[in-house]
Amino acid sequence: MRIADYFKGKKILITGATGFMGKALVQKILRSCPEVSTIYVVVRPKKGTSPQDRWSQITKLPLFDKLKSEQPNALEKVVAIEGESTADQFGISEENQQELIENINIVYHVAASVRFTEELISAIQLNIKSTYSMLELAKRMKNLHCFVHTSTAYSNVEKVGELVEERVYDSPLDWKVLLKLVEHPNCHELVPAIQPKIMSGHGTTYTLTKRVAESLTEEYSQYFPVVIMRPSLVTATAEDPFPGWLDSHNALSLLSDAIRQGIVRVSNADKNKSLQFITLDLSIKAFLIATWNVHRKGMKSGVDVYCTNMGDDLDGIRLTWGNLARYGLDICEEYPSERQMWYPLCVQVRNPILLNILFFFLQVVPAVLGDAVAFATGRKPQFFNLTAKFYKALTGSLREFSGTNYHFSLVNYRNLDEILLPEDRKTFSLDQSKYHGVELLRLNAQGMMKYILHEDLSPEKLKKRKKRHRKFMLAHKAISVAVLALSCYAASSVTSRFLPI
Repeated sequence: MRIADYFKGKKILITGATGFMGKALVQKILRSCPEVSTIYVVVRPKKGTSPQDRWSQITKLPLFDKLKSEQPNALEKVVAIEGESTADQFGISEENQQELIENINIVYHVAASVRFTEELISAIQLNIKSTYSMLELAKRMKNLHCFVHTSTAYSNVEKVGELVEERVYDSPLDWKVLLKLVEHPNCHELVPAIQPKIMSGHGTTYTLTKRVAESLTEEYSQYFPVVIMRPSLVTATAEDPFPGWLDSHNALSLLSDAIRQGIVRVSNADKNKSLQFITLDLSIKAFLIATWNVHRKGMKSGVDVYCTNMGDDLDGIRLTWGNLARYGLDICEEYPSERQMWYPLCVQVRNPILLNILFFFLQVVPAVLGDAVAFATGRKPQFFNLTAKFYKALTGSLREFSGTNYHFSLVNYRNLDEILLPEDRKTFSLDQSKYHGVELLRLNAQGMMKYILHEDLSPEKLKKRKKRHRKFMLAHKAISVAVLALSCYAASSVTSRFLPI
């Protein structure tokens, strides 16, 4: 049975449908499985805007243009219902719950917090409580075929140097205890006090709560088939529905934008460590193939785990943090930032002493001078605060990802491409041999500029920005030569004073 045939007549529930991956999942199902019956999307009201109006606004994004062109009436199959991921029973009304219980065949639980700096209480509510609420609802569904949970490749970060297999590892923490903890009347005093013990080797609340949520989800696999998807860092689309779609910042886009502006100049990323990522469209295809595979195997219970990741190298080039900096600086030359403040530079050092020295001279000193100029010209000083926030991230959450080599088993994920029927290859192929790593990084940067920053990338505007970029380069080189000359003069003066010839 073809994938589109399997989805024919199915009624699907998607949480997190307003997010980066959720939107892409909705449009891919509608485009590639046109005979799907209904897609229910859980949407939170926001600033007085109803779930229906919020969803209507989202469908105006370029991501949906191809769908609307090919199938003008497809979006009529989407039903937006009100919900709130941290509320009891996911904030879904009794009436809507009953409709879902009677009708839903497949659940895609994509809603989550992906912020590395999320407070632990919020992370538990967003990533564990929401999963529990959705699993409890799924348990009551009368015709559920599959429950798909979105996790992360980094849910087992403590296994540095080991091969992280595509299976659920025992959790160091009991999800029931964590849920009781955040429901305690004094949780805001209690949780921070014991947080160091709770973190269990995890550097971020994101990876910890995702690890626990996997264990929680596995427990429910006795009631229905469960699929756990573990995407690594998700970047812009490679080609589906078009190249370069990105409307939500990821670690690469945030870092590249800060470098393009000249704000970030020093990093403690290990230039020899591999960069793990996957494009959005490949990851979404894997979601749908994995769901179809549950039917193909005749699963009635149990759990399948897939790590969706492109691996350590593409087109023979090992993608490392060092390569990222080098290719990133090339992209800076090609697409200078509208908000460029100085010449882009990215020095990568692992030695903590050298890092602090370079950070002081290349980040702190320019930030203080920049704020002084801003204050003198009547503008709001901001550079020092930005620098302080970056230093906190540099020595905290980012360190866990940029200074470590993670080894992920991809056997299950790669098998998804092998089991595809020939007639499904055009629409769902996971073959990545045609992609070039550097081009994918460029697409991620272009998507950031176009759809997040809304920069004008016309030849005329780029020409002006490149001219400005060259001025920054000349100023940077002039100052570098001046500093070097002063340093040599100072060293010479000290030497001549203490070692007279």
